[in-house]
Amino acid sequence: MEIREITSKSILTPSGISDYAVNPYRGCVNNCAYCYARYIYLKAGDTRKPGSFVDIKVNAALLLQKELLKKKKKKGSVFFSTICDGWQPVEKKYNLSGQCLRLAVKSGLACTVLTKSSLVEKDFGTLLEGKASLGLSISTLSDSIARVLEPGATLPSGRLNTCALAVKKGISVFIFAGPILPVFCDTPFNIENIIRAASDIGVDKLMFDRLNLRSGVMEVMLDRVEAFYPELYPAYAALLGDRKKMRKYEDELRQLIISLLKKRKPGYKVEILF
Repeated sequence: MEIREITSKSILTPSGISDYAVNPYRGCVNNCAYCYARYIYLKAGDTRKPGSFVDIKVNAALLLQKELLKKKKKKGSVFFSTICDGWQPVEKKYNLSGQCLRLAVKSGLACTVLTKSSLVEKDFGTLLEGKASLGLSISTLSDSIARVLEPGATLPSGRLNTCALAVKKGISVFIFAGPILPVFCDTPFNIENIIRAASDIGVDKLMFDRLNLRSGVMEVMLDRVEAFYPELYPAYAALLGDRKKMRKYEDELRQLIISLLKKRKPGYKVEILF
């Protein structure tokens, strides 16, 4: 694993998800097979293997403080983080996401955090102070599958515990069930269990999303499937490599989720993002 300290020229950047995004790190040890950020890195000319490096933007907090004062950003929303996990293991040492989150909260920005890490528990106080929203990304409740597809992340069981702790603290919590991966996550059993878990914990919202097959994602997904689940590779390759099949599959997946939600009738907000 390559850990490199760098300085950044900007930290509060425009985002398609919210008004702004903050990414104190570049790269991520979660090494999720389906991560769309690899497309962004490749587009920027970074050919390093995703999951093998993390760049630490050591000036992130100081830079954010200056940008908030100098640029006088309008009040709006900020998302932590869009192309990395801001609470991946290096955060324990550098605390850059925690510092930036506190600065954003103090400035009056509406903050949303999305992570796969229980390390975010250290910032519960800041989240409460800013009435911020906390999301835990959980596409499968199977720890064994997660160890293969997202090996550097907190296991799903740990993420559910973090959700429960946050709800008890009074933090606004959502579960991001995405991507729902073919075979691994799209069974009625897995989807029903996620719906049930969200209901039992008492989250405010549950969001579902599909697999995003941007450049580089399909290749990594197929490599991971071939290495750990070779018996699934032929069918997986046939599905991911055919756009018509994928569109049909996504339509059927959406209908399955809708039918399971009607059956369960959860008492929280639900969004299907595809």
